[in-house]
Formats: sequence, structure tokens, C-alpha cells
Amino acid sequence: MGSALLERVDVTRLPTLQVPARRTLVVVPHPDDECLATGGLIARQRALGIEVVVVAVTDGEAAYDHWNGESLAAVRRSEQAAALRSLSADEPVRLGLPDSAVAEHVGALMAELERLLRPDDLLVSPCLDDWHPDHVACALAARAVTRSHCGVEWWGSMFWMHHFPPAQLPDGLAALALTSVEVAQRMEAVACHASQRSTTEGTPIVDDERCAHLLAPVELYVVATDSHAS
Repeated sequence: MGSALLERVDVTRLPTLQVPARRTLVVVPHPDDECLATGGLIARQRALGIEVVVVAVTDGEAAYDHWNGESLAAVRRSEQAAALRSLSADEPVRLGLPDSAVAEHVGALMAELERLLRPDDLLVSPCLDDWHPDHVACALAARAVTRSHCGVEWWGSMFWMHHFPPAQLPDGLAALALTSVEVAQRMEAVACHASQRSTTEGTPIVDDERCAHLLAPVELYVVATDSHAS
């Protein structure tokens, strides 16, 4: 399945998520995380006519040493815009925080989330166990903001956790079942990120093995025990 996590977890035994009809704010550390971690959810919400606001935290300029950072950022912004169009979502809100250094700007990220959040939003960010430091920093900011906003619900998404799951899996792990159409939309969105799917030097960031689990008709999230799961 291309996922160490899915090899450990019996998805059929996890609580099943019911997506709430709430405006949804999706925090995306790097261009491509919007589809690698939450593509099915975004596609579902947009098909239901629910507003989705994607917060692009960085432009992913540090993905490859052999690329000029500014040039790579421009490419990745264009790829992300195309991916979101394939998910029927709007252009993201771009914060332009430095790739690989989000942990140094958690306060600035929290301030932006405070500005963007509305009462009763669904806030989605990487979960605390999503391995990459930028992802963990986004999780810390989202958790802190959620705690100060009564009525906002927080779901922790995951990409790297599929490949580097912690020894102790987090409480609140739940599954969002996807339709075949949603899986296809998610894969179409991933294909938009050509710079991450292939490279002239070294190994691409998102090779076929790291995308293989996206063929499974499910997305996993870490949610509170009082979430919309049954």
C-alpha cells in the first residue's frame, strides 16, 4: 500500500468520520500537502458547496538544493493553484513563511489563523505526529488557536505519518471514507505537482511509493473524542 501506517491499522475498525457542514480552513505547510493529506476532504466539501479556505504557509522553496529557491517557489505556487482548481477550490491565502523554518514563526502563523478563523469553522492542519518539523509547527499553531476559539473543531491530517508512524499511534485516529470520484480527484491534484513527482537530480520528494497509499479510498485524521465520528 506504500504506507507503513496503513499496514499497521485496520481501517475498518477505526471510527468513521462524518464531515461537518462547516466552513473549512485547511492549513498547508508546503504546496502539495493540500492533496497529499486532505485532497479527498477538500473535494468532498467543495462538492457539497461548502467554502474551503486553504492557507499556504510556505511556498516550498527549500525542497531541492539544486533549484534556486525563488524560482522553485514560483513553480510550486503555480502547481498548487492548478491542484486546487482540480479539487474545485479557490486560490490559497499565501503567508510566505520560510520553508523548513516554520517552527521559528509559530507566533506569526497563529496570528494569521486568528485573523482567518470564524466561529464554528472546521480547522484542519497536520497532526502533531506528522514527522516533518514544518508540519509539527503548523499542528502546534492550530492546536493553540483551537483552544482559544470555542466552537472551532480541529482535525489533524497526515502525510508523513503514513511513512514514519510513531511507535504509539495517537488517540482519536479516525477514517474518512472516499468515493472513487474523490480518489480520482485527489490523484489528479497530486499529478499537478510535477516538480515533486520527478526531478533531474536525486530522488523526487513525492515518488510513486510515497503516493501509493493515495489509491486507497480513505483519508485518516486525528480528531477529538467528541468529533463527528461514529
